[in-house]
Amino acid sequence: MRLDQAHGTEYDGHERQEEMMLNITASSAADAMIQMCDALTMGDVPVVSPRRLATRELTDVTIMLDNAFDVLMYDIGREGYHPVIGIIEALLLIGGVSDPDLLKTACPGFVRYQDGGALHGAYGPRVRPQIPGVIELLSRDPDTRQAVISIWDPLHDLQYPAPYDVPCTISLTFRIRDGRLILKTHMRSNDVWRGWPYDVIQFTTLQNTMANTLGLPSGSYVHHVDSLHMYETDVPLAAMGACNDTATTQLIRLFGLSSVNGASYHDDDNDDDDDDPVITWSDMRDNAMSLLYGDRWHRSGTEKFFFEKLSAVRNTP
Repeated sequence: MRLDQAHGTEYDGHERQEEMMLNITASSAADAMIQMCDALTMGDVPVVSPRRLATRELTDVTIMLDNAFDVLMYDIGREGYHPVIGIIEALLLIGGVSDPDLLKTACPGFVRYQDGGALHGAYGPRVRPQIPGVIELLSRDPDTRQAVISIWDPLHDLQYPAPYDVPCTISLTFRIRDGRLILKTHMRSNDVWRGWPYDVIQFTTLQNTMANTLGLPSGSYVHHVDSLHMYETDVPLAAMGACNDTATTQLIRLFGLSSVNGASYHDDDNDDDDDDPVITWSDMRDNAMSLLYGDRWHRSGTEKFFFEKLSAVRNTP
């Protein structure tokens, strides 16, 4: 693991302000979370109070994961960790839909973010019309720097009074370098304790699924946050738990979705030697919807894991 700190200096009249910028490189999402919790629970960390909630905050933090597969985290002191929340968010993102009721089934707290029963900031409907164009652009020009998906919409998100659910993510930037698909997520706001464990599942699943569609391996995952924070009420839990430097060895790696017919670049648990057919993004959307609302998984170990977690939620009274 590596945590680097760089000081940026700004001048406002005669007053000098120093801002700490954090760069974290990690081998897994759990490793990154340990480093982020350490940074927010140890030492003199600035405290702000948006919506009158005392919050520890670090600004302009960049996390880079060496790979996009080791994103589950168990036994790092994060009580109440349910990866199915991130799985549902990932499948809704890929499927291009919103389903507040399904999210509430997995986590009743989502009801607090509804406006008239809907989630204003749901990512699925926002990215759905953009993904096919990004895939086409990457296919046509693998060196492009224009493969950007915008999530933040100022015409709808800068309202007063604000909706209960305002997108925390600004954009997703994809690029192919050294033959691998890299994703950079830009978030305006990210809660280490309550958000990161699920955001990283959601976005790396999208990255890996798009890589499968393009017939490429995934590269690193980069996560930039304008405001990386932790509520003061969560600090004691994080200090006792996630800061113990004992991340569990990754037992399950998540490789994204294959198509309904089983085609996948990573092919994590597939022993079928038949040639895989061409995959389309429509196939991937169909697979996501089948996993969310169907009664079967297809053939990969990742999809089996997703299906088992979803089945447990659907079968809960």
